[in-house]
Amino acid sequence: MLLAVPVAFAQQKVLNGRVLDTKTALPIEGAVIQFSNAEKAIATDAKGSFSLPIDTVFAGQMLIISHLGYEKFTLKLKPGQANITVSLTPKTNTLSEVRITASKKLKPAKVRPETVLDFGITNDRLFVLGWETGQKNPTLQVLNLYNDSLLMNCRLPVYAEKLYVDCLENLHLLTANHAFQIYLDSVSLALYPPETKATFEQHLFPCLTTDNENAYFRRNINKGIIVSFYTVNRQSHETKLFRMVADEAVLTMQQSEARFQFFRSGQNGADPEMNMNRTAHTLENNIAFAQKVMFEAPYVPLLKIGKEICLFDHVNGEIEFYERDSLRRVLPVNYHLQPNWDKQILIDAPQEKAYVLFRKNGLPELRLLDLQTGELLSTYKLGHPFAEKISVHNGQVYFLYKDPAKNFRQFLYKAPLNALQN
Repeated sequence: MLLAVPVAFAQQKVLNGRVLDTKTALPIEGAVIQFSNAEKAIATDAKGSFSLPIDTVFAGQMLIISHLGYEKFTLKLKPGQANITVSLTPKTNTLSEVRITASKKLKPAKVRPETVLDFGITNDRLFVLGWETGQKNPTLQVLNLYNDSLLMNCRLPVYAEKLYVDCLENLHLLTANHAFQIYLDSVSLALYPPETKATFEQHLFPCLTTDNENAYFRRNINKGIIVSFYTVNRQSHETKLFRMVADEAVLTMQQSEARFQFFRSGQNGADPEMNMNRTAHTLENNIAFAQKVMFEAPYVPLLKIGKEICLFDHVNGEIEFYERDSLRRVLPVNYHLQPNWDKQILIDAPQEKAYVLFRKNGLPELRLLDLQTGELLSTYKLGHPFAEKISVHNGQVYFLYKDPAKNFRQFLYKAPLNALQN
């Protein structure tokens, strides 16, 4: 027995290794490692590393390393080999499709004929929906958010248009009529069976954010003039009214306008001489004008920053901070009264920061909001007019821009905020 113990330990070994990109020397996450004569496989982690328990390596045993974005690599192991480093070569029809750059000047490293439709960030992954030359349907690319390495490239079976990240950080692929939930693991990507787009929007669009106890929903009343927020307990599914925001001045104007239109119409015994509307078409135009111009729905976002649920009440000029449904503090603000405010608040979730978006002559500016004083601090200028879908994540700004010099093809840009500071 004493002689048999070391023999048993000698036969059970671990093969450690790393998988890198040949061109960039960056680690490749999600590479599949398996022996040619075995069904079981493992995948590399975010550092490109893996540990594979093995028995004694026999001469001629083949190890296969594969990844959707790279050429397959086969390695003949040597007896007793315990550590390896493998470099994979990107597939020529995959790496060239990456449309993201981190240059300070925010210009694409190389002009390509493809165009980006949309992008989404969730679970430390960057998803890019774009077109390839000569392809019928778009391609969905999955990139490592921190080193921009391409993890996966999938040619979609459907004609997709948009990406949507819901309040639970799930990613969805939207077509003209349907919505698919995207499921991603280390080696594959799958689309859950679709539901109609109308049903999807009805149930998921109102959900704004979640915490450990509740999901927070929004409901617009009276064409958005009154905004109500309610919570749904994630365990008991009990629903409660959380907060309601209404602009009393707008409601008063709306009521006055309704009475004014009633008397002007000369209905129900009103003086016909007061009817200045010669036709029903004129009355309809007046009402439409009043709804669009006089009664603008307030911008009142409910956002999560760290552990707090923050209600940006721009009607009353304050931010309310809640934790576990309890109001912790109220912060007065006045940035919403400044000219050129674009009515957008951007949250950098990993860094727990908030940015206020301004636009002057179409040029976007991000201003850091001090969540303790309500003051605006540093200013960051993008320099790209009419940039769309601006997002901030971990100190990096992402946005879409249609380049007029490139036939208005849309590109995805990325840059560190400190490179944009004014």
